[in-house]
Amino acid sequence: MAKKKVEQNNTSLIINQIQLIQLQKQKIEIGKWRTALQSAENVRNPLRRQLLEIYKELLLDAHLYAIVDKRIKAVTRQTIRYVEEGKDTKELNKLFESPWFGKIVKSTMQALFWGYSLVEFQMEKGEIKKTVLIPREHVRPELGIVVKTNSSETTGIEYRLPPYDKYTFEVYIDDELGLLNIAACNVILKRGGSIDYANFIEMFGSPIRQYEYDPSVPGAREETEKVANESGNSAAIVTPKDWTTLTLHQTNNSVGSSVHHTFLQDLKEELSVLVLGQTMTTSDGSSRSQAEVHQQEQDKITQDDMQFVLNEINFNLKSKLEALGYPVAAGSFQFDQTDNTPINVQLDMDLKLKAAGLPIDDDYFYDKYKIPKPSSTGSPKPDKSKEAGQKKKSELSYRSQICSCGEHLAYHLDYEKLGLFDGILKLFRSVFKGEINSGQINEKTFTDTYKSLIDGMEQGYGDIRTAYEEPDTVMLEKLDDSTKIFAAHKNISFINSLVAALKDSNGELVKWTDFKKAAQQIHQNYNVTWLETEYNQAIAAAQAARLWVEIEAEKETFPNLEYATVGDNNVRPEHQKLDGIIRPVDDAFWNDHYPPLGWGCRCTVKRHDDSAEITPDSKLKTAIKAVPVDPEWKGNVGKTGKAFGENYSYEKELTNDERKKAEEFVKNYGK
Repeated sequence: MAKKKVEQNNTSLIINQIQLIQLQKQKIEIGKWRTALQSAENVRNPLRRQLLEIYKELLLDAHLYAIVDKRIKAVTRQTIRYVEEGKDTKELNKLFESPWFGKIVKSTMQALFWGYSLVEFQMEKGEIKKTVLIPREHVRPELGIVVKTNSSETTGIEYRLPPYDKYTFEVYIDDELGLLNIAACNVILKRGGSIDYANFIEMFGSPIRQYEYDPSVPGAREETEKVANESGNSAAIVTPKDWTTLTLHQTNNSVGSSVHHTFLQDLKEELSVLVLGQTMTTSDGSSRSQAEVHQQEQDKITQDDMQFVLNEINFNLKSKLEALGYPVAAGSFQFDQTDNTPINVQLDMDLKLKAAGLPIDDDYFYDKYKIPKPSSTGSPKPDKSKEAGQKKKSELSYRSQICSCGEHLAYHLDYEKLGLFDGILKLFRSVFKGEINSGQINEKTFTDTYKSLIDGMEQGYGDIRTAYEEPDTVMLEKLDDSTKIFAAHKNISFINSLVAALKDSNGELVKWTDFKKAAQQIHQNYNVTWLETEYNQAIAAAQAARLWVEIEAEKETFPNLEYATVGDNNVRPEHQKLDGIIRPVDDAFWNDHYPPLGWGCRCTVKRHDDSAEITPDSKLKTAIKAVPVDPEWKGNVGKTGKAFGENYSYEKELTNDERKKAEEFVKNYGK
């Protein structure tokens, strides 16, 4: 994309025509700030010099500097691209990757704090090679001039008029003096409070020293005082020997100390709220979820700042760039946030696009998320031919419950890494020989199933506290117990299916080759297709259980919950009818309608404070009536700890004796 050349006479540069003004360093006080503010707000002759001197002094405060820098960098670290007709113009964008463009973005953000910024372009061979921030003490934005030698001058270089307007970019927020003006009072009080705190510590932080001298010895007092003065800065008392009795009492000054500390902490938090909109991304918060809420608030401010920068660039800078020969008239500048999107959000977006029918190749997922490709050998694929001697009714019923979600599994078991079912052929032979009968549990396949599901639980629940009887520990124990009994029920069902495959439909024993073929298909169903669904269910249930622990811990802050679907085309119609229902945390609705509500359910809940609008009872009853909960999925995993529902198919098809055998096995497992 060609660019016409525009030449510039460097002798006419504004920066070369001014004699830099020296700002004064001075102690700042509330009175001086108010005087400076009145001078800057003077209607007839507004002068900002005194206020600028105070602003520079304010930024010597470490906390203020850090939060201002954090807010500015939240935008300057983003990538801005010039886009034309929806396409990234790479050739032109190489020009905008130069440091001069980044400085413009930074100066634009700084204007939020200082009230204005004026940047001058320096050209070389028809291109912008450098941008210079005109010292703010030389700029009088109310008059549109740059003064040359004295900040109180009323005449100067009129930068908004030719020829200077072509080579300058101004960000001026009318009638505002910047966020530093709002922060000034707090910083001044904080600085004074810090000095008071230091004096307090010097006075009360060290023990009082007592020195005695003999009054009968000439010069003893003077010598003793000299020793006391040279021995440190803590308080000292010099008394005559045997003159009087002096008792030193230990004074508890923790109350006084806490007053200073609390005062300073309050000022810091107010500054954080002013600049970042919250406090918990700059200091420790009381919980992970509250910190996430505060991070969301900061993200909103960052989005507003990004829009502010884009407005200045697209509506003010772009026309100047065009006048300088840059072909930017047809497009616009945009932030490229692709690389900044968290990996879990990217994955969710990609999966939704694929589920919506977008033809995304599997290699895209392998390459983008660094997933190792599977080897050519693996678990046998389902054989669609007739399976000898299987209990078709129960298995087909269970399969039908899984098919609705099996297409959208987000996680896959790594069988090789976990060493799963490597002895499955040995189990087939034992069943064929009659060494294992119906109703029995095979410890090896049980362990593999349990190991898989617990791996999912750990992934879903994440890091926990370790103190015994804390909510996380109690919840994990419940999940572990329910997973063990589920794996035991499944194992008995699996063994029963293998034993049933020994006979054909006429009740005759089958040959080894026929049995092996049928057994492999049963293994594929139980330990590959269904187990992956159960593995994903373990992850989802553990996530929901962890969330409920946090919900209970913070229900005073967030007393209401909203049922929320993911909002794509794969949401079940019955779950869609529950979307948006808001009820209190302790409402009976959540006893049976807390997600997940089925295999592959991706629904969740959102927390709200007491300002949320509760769904009326009439509307709630209508929704519940229209969406009867499957008895298998009744119950709240956050309360029961039962990750796979209350009455799943594996358990229902077992006899009472088989259920008791499963309970006995689980009770003694690992002992």
